[in-house]
Amino acid sequence: MFFISVLKWKHKGVLVFDGAPPSVWTDFDLSSVVGKRHALVMLKIDNISSGTDNYYLRTNGETQHVAKTINEAGGNNIVSNTAGNIANMVVETDANGIIEWYADSMPGEEAKVYVMGCL
Repeated sequence: MFFISVLKWKHKGVLVFDGAPPSVWTDFDLSSVVGKRHALVMLKIDNISSGTDNYYLRTNGETQHVAKTINEAGGNNIVSNTAGNIANMVVETDANGIIEWYADSMPGEEAKVYVMGCL
C-alpha cells in the first residue's frame, strides 16, 4: 500500500502566498493547486521576515486549537521558523481543498508559502 501511495504523489512547487501572514485563524484556499478535494499537502514556508515566527496549520473546519509551543506540539502542525529559513509542513485539506492557518509574528513580517506536493 505504501508504494502505491508514493506513485500518486504530485510535485507542484507553486507559490500560493506572498505577504503578511494572518494573525488569527484564516481560511487558506489551496484548491487552485490541489483541486476541490481532500488532499494531503506539503507546504514550504519561507520566512522572509527579520524575526522568528510561529506558523500554525489545521484542516479547515477544525475547532480545536493547535498546540501553542513547539515543546507541546510533538508532530502537530506548528513550526517556529527563524528569519531567512524555510520549514516544510504537512496538512490535510477539507473536501474543498481548504486549510486554516495563522502566524504569531510582528506587524510587517512576511512569508512566502509554496505547495510543494500533494496526494
